[in-house]
Amino acid sequence: MLTILVALFPMLAAVLSGLSGVLHWKEDYTRFALTCEALKSEKIKYLTRTGLDYAASLSDEQVLNNFVTNIEDHTRKESQKWRTLINKTPGIDSLLEELDRIKS
Repeated sequence: MLTILVALFPMLAAVLSGLSGVLHWKEDYTRFALTCEALKSEKIKYLTRTGLDYAASLSDEQVLNNFVTNIEDHTRKESQKWRTLINKTPGIDSLLEELDRIKS
């Protein structure tokens, strides 16, 4: 029983390390945080009417249109990054299926 416990922790560390390398959790979190901050920045610029897209000289309708356009642009870029990552990750589907099989 003790040998199983001794072998379990290194095996768990190896699996988690492998998953981290394949799934890019750190990179995903960094990208998510950057997108979140960009969205917060757009919100602040919109609410304070600062920057070229939100200048006080523009109509409320134009400012709202610029805000929606900028938010959609950030969202589209984030989606493209995710799609690119998923397409670059070899065997991601089989890995996820194997994890689901292990869970059940």
